[in-house]
Amino acid sequence: MYVHDVFHSDLLRSVIDDLLSDQKNEFSDSIVINDEDEWKIDDILNSRWYQRQLQYKVKWNDYDNDLNWYNADDDKFMNTQKIIDDFHIWYLNKSR
Repeated sequence: MYVHDVFHSDLLRSVIDDLLSDQKNEFSDSIVINDEDEWKIDDILNSRWYQRQLQYKVKWNDYDNDLNWYNADDDKFMNTQKIIDDFHIWYLNKSR
């Protein structure tokens, strides 16, 4: 006989206070190039096709893991061709 840890959704409640408020990322200063903010990319973590657009998951310099996906044709990847090429060389089966 198996016992499952299951409970009814009525027992769930919203969180009132943010108990982890001290664990939020502090944003470091961006680099200003040609009157635009730029941030340094440490690594490309993953790639995928989403709604006919290639997207990358990125590890930003001085930040924790970012859960967002960014379109490959976005200006964020303008000066990162070497990092992108290294990612696709290392992970040949990932979306390109």
